[in-house]
Amino acid sequence: MLSNIFIRNLDVVYLIYGLAFIILGVVIFLQLRVTERSEFRMLGILWLIAVFGLTHGIHEFIDLLIIYRGQSDYLMIINTSFLLLSFLFLFLFGYHLLNISIRKKVSVLFPVIFLISSFFLITLVEKGILTHDRLEIYGRYILGFTGAVLSSFGFYKYYQSEADKFKGIKIKNYFIYASIFFLSYGIFGGLIVPVGSFFPASVMNYHSFLLLFGVPVQIFRAICALGISWSIWHILNVFNIEEIAERKRAGKKIRDQASLLEKASDAIIVCDIEHRIIFWNKSAVRMYGYSKDEVVGSNAIELLFRDNSQLLTEAVKRVIEEGEWKGDMHQIAKDGRELIVESRWTLVRSSDGKPKSILVFNTDLTEKNVLLRDIEERKKVEHTLKMFAMALDEAPDGFQIVDLEGHIVYSNKKVEKIFGYPPEELKGKHVNILNKDHEFAEKIIIPALKKTGRWIGEVKGIHKNGRTFPVLLNTSVFRDDSGKPRALVGIIRDLTEQKEIEQLEKQLLQADKLVTIGQLASGVAHEINNPLGNISLYAQMLLNKIEDESARNKLNIINDETNRAASIVKGLLDFARQSEPKMTPTDINVEIIKALDLIRHQMKDIKVTTIFQTLPMINCDPGQISQVIINMLTNSIQAITENGEITIETKMENDNVEILITDNGCGISEENLNRIFDPFFTTKKPGEGTGLGLSISYGIIKRHNGSINVKSQVGKGTTFTIKLPK
Repeated sequence: MLSNIFIRNLDVVYLIYGLAFIILGVVIFLQLRVTERSEFRMLGILWLIAVFGLTHGIHEFIDLLIIYRGQSDYLMIINTSFLLLSFLFLFLFGYHLLNISIRKKVSVLFPVIFLISSFFLITLVEKGILTHDRLEIYGRYILGFTGAVLSSFGFYKYYQSEADKFKGIKIKNYFIYASIFFLSYGIFGGLIVPVGSFFPASVMNYHSFLLLFGVPVQIFRAICALGISWSIWHILNVFNIEEIAERKRAGKKIRDQASLLEKASDAIIVCDIEHRIIFWNKSAVRMYGYSKDEVVGSNAIELLFRDNSQLLTEAVKRVIEEGEWKGDMHQIAKDGRELIVESRWTLVRSSDGKPKSILVFNTDLTEKNVLLRDIEERKKVEHTLKMFAMALDEAPDGFQIVDLEGHIVYSNKKVEKIFGYPPEELKGKHVNILNKDHEFAEKIIIPALKKTGRWIGEVKGIHKNGRTFPVLLNTSVFRDDSGKPRALVGIIRDLTEQKEIEQLEKQLLQADKLVTIGQLASGVAHEINNPLGNISLYAQMLLNKIEDESARNKLNIINDETNRAASIVKGLLDFARQSEPKMTPTDINVEIIKALDLIRHQMKDIKVTTIFQTLPMINCDPGQISQVIINMLTNSIQAITENGEITIETKMENDNVEILITDNGCGISEENLNRIFDPFFTTKKPGEGTGLGLSISYGIIKRHNGSINVKSQVGKGTTFTIKLPK
C-alpha cells in the first residue's frame, strides 16, 4: 500500500522537513547580516522565525535520529525541548508580526500567559506528572497551532499595512502563500498530534489521520515546511530590491556630488593615503594646467611641490592624527608658475574607521585677493548708497524712482509724509495710485518726457485717506552710460501749505484794499453828497415850474442820474462803515427764505431749489447777512441766460454753518476769480453794476469772523460758499 511506502520512508520525509526549516533559518540570518536597516518593519522580527526554523529543523533531525537509533529518555527530552522552543519562537514571531500590522495592538499579557503556561507544563514533566507525549500534545496545541495561526494572519495583515511601500514589487502572492502555508502548518503541525487519552487528541491524531487519508501527517508537514521556506525566501527578495534601489540612490547621490565638485570654483583634489591622485576637478585643471588624465595616479606631493618642506610634513602628520588641516602653501603649476594657495585637507575614513583618502580644497589666493578687493569695493559702494539713501530720507522733498512701466522702485520717507504710504507698501505698485488725473499724465507729462526728457509742473495728488491736494512734480528720465532710458526720477513737493499761505496773503491783500478804499470812499462820499443833493433839489424845482415836455424829459434824466450817483455814494458809505454788526440769535434758513421773497420778482423763469438742514441759532446781524444773500442771488440771476437753476444748500460742517449758492450761469474765468471781491471790479456792461456788491458782502462776512469762497467754471456755473461760526 501507499501508506506503507510513506511509513517505510519517513526518514526521508524527516530529512526534507528538517532541512527545509534549517535552510530557512540560515537564509534569513544571512539576509539579516547584509541588511542592516530597512523601511520595512518586518526586518526587526525576522530573527524569530529564523530561530524557529533552526530549532524546528533540529527537532526533525532528532526525530530522524530516533528512527535509526531508537527512543531514549535523553533523546526524548532534547527532542521535546527543541520542539517547544521552536514553537515558542514561532508564537513570538506571529504575535509581533500581527502587532506591527494592525492598529489595535494585542496585549502583552497574551504572550506572557502562554509563556507561563509553557513553563508550568515543563515543570509538570520534570516532576513526572506529565509524559513527553502529553507535553508534545500540549505544546503543539498551545504554542504550535496558535503561533502558526498568528503568523498566518500576521503575513496577510502586514502586506495590507505596507501595501503602499510594496507598489511596483510583485510580492503580494508570496505573502498570500506564506499565510496559507502557515495556516496549513497550524492544522497539520498543531492540531494533528500523537495519540492521547483525552479529547481532541483521542480523535485527531497521527493514527486516525493515517487511517483517514492513508498518508502520514509528516508528509503534509514537510510540504508546508517547503512552502513556508519557498514563500519567505521570495519575500526576503524585497530587502535585496530595496538594497539595489538604495545603491542606485547612493550612486546617483555620488554622481550628483561629483557633479557639484566639478562645478566648484575651488580646485578639489582627492588622494589616497599614499598621496596618489584619484580625483581632479575642472577648477584644478584651470588652476594648475594639468588635465585629469595627466595627473590621476600621480603622486600629488611630487607633482605640486618643489621640495618636501616642514609645512608639508606637518600638514600630512596633522591630517592623519586630527582628521583635518588648514593653511597657506606654495605650489607649482604645470607652466612653472608659483602659486600661493589656501589649502584645506580633510581625512576621509572607510566604514570600519580606517583612513581611506584625503580630500583637498585649494583656493588661489591671487583670485581671493581680487575677490577681497571686489568685496571691499562693493562695501564702499554699499556704504555710499546707504549714505545716499539716508540723505534722500532726510530730504525736504519726496523722491521717487519709477521703472519705464510706471511701477515704483524706490520712495524716500518724505513720500510717506506726503501721501501716507510707507515706502515698502508703495514698492512695485503703479505710480498712478498717487495721481488724481491719469489722463493729464498720459496726454501731457509722458509726451513731454519722451520729447525733452523732463517735465515740471503742478498735478493733483491723492493721499492714502482719499484726500486730494496740489503737488509740484519735477520728473526726468534716467539714462545709462549708453543713453538708453532706464527709469524715471521724480522730486515731489506738497503745495498744500504754500497754497494756504498764498490764499491767506490774498485775503490779507483783499482786506488791506478794503480798508484803504473804505477810508477813501468815506471821505469822497461825504464831499459828493452835498453837490448831489443840490443838483437833485434844483432839478425837482425846475420840474415844478417848466411845462415844456422836452425840457422836462431832460430834467428827469438829470434827476435819475443824480439819484443813481446818490445810490453809488450810499454804497460807498455802507462799504466804508466801520461799525460792528448787531449780533442776535438768528435762524439762517429763515433769513434765506426772507431774502428769496424780496427778490422773487427778479427770478422770472429761474428754478430755485433749497436743501436745508436743521441748523442751530447763530449770533449774527440778520440785516447784513440778508444783504449778503441778496447780493449773491442777484449775482447768480445776472449770470444766467436761459434754463436757469439756482440751488441753495445749508449744513453744519466742523462747528460752522455753511451756505452754498450754486447757479448754472455763464461762470467766471480763471483770471477774474482772484479779483471778484475787489471794490468796483465788475464784468458787467457800463451802467449795469457798480462792482461793490461782492466787496460789501466780503467785508460783512469777515466782520462776522467767517469766510466766503468761490469756485467757477466758464460755461458751467458758479458756487459761492459762505462759512459762519456757530
